[in-house]
Amino acid sequence: MELVECVKGTWTKVASAVTMGYIHVSNTDPTVFYQTWRNAGDSAPPEDKPFSIDGQVRLLEPVDEIISDIPIDVYIYAADRTGIVRVDL
Repeated sequence: MELVECVKGTWTKVASAVTMGYIHVSNTDPTVFYQTWRNAGDSAPPEDKPFSIDGQVRLLEPVDEIISDIPIDVYIYAADRTGIVRVDL
């Protein structure tokens, strides 16, 4: 278990080279988080155009499962304020 601070307006890598795990929204303030992934070792999503990236961007659920056939890096984007997620791998 690891708590990761996700700074507003920035993609934060919360997991590296994983194939399974869970991400939990840990803060109680209303925060909108988005999640995306990259193949393990690929470059991070661009900061200047956070939603114009290859791969899938979607809203992070209160508890979100990570499942992949290949190792991936998982990124979280805090849209409206800095927040905390818990990562269980």
